[in-house]
Amino acid sequence: MKSQEAQYKILSIILAIALIVVVSMQVFTYPSNSLELHSWLLNEENLASLDDEIFLTSTGKTAEEIRNIYDSNNPSKIKQLTYVELTGRLQPLLIETSPGLEKFEVIRVIEVNEEVEAFLKSSLE
Repeated sequence: MKSQEAQYKILSIILAIALIVVVSMQVFTYPSNSLELHSWLLNEENLASLDDEIFLTSTGKTAEEIRNIYDSNNPSKIKQLTYVELTGRLQPLLIETSPGLEKFEVIRVIEVNEEVEAFLKSSLE
């Protein structure tokens, strides 16, 4: 009886360790902000892992076309923008924040005009 309890404890510990490893791999291998995304995309294996489904729905381009664009161009700036629609407010806001890992900063807040709002809504749907 005690032998079976010991086996269950050992099995529980092994499963807990496996679960921790799987969760930590998800947390540490995927980008969490725009700078990490840029670094992640610079890795050829990561760039090659992107599939068409992600891009065709949002850009109409294949993953191969996006890889070619990213490979042949160096970004001059990396910006992090948040589009916010507030209930009871006529114009949405575009908030530019620092993409860095050290300190989160709001750089500016812009009221979005109707033309930009229509573009963003059509792009994000």
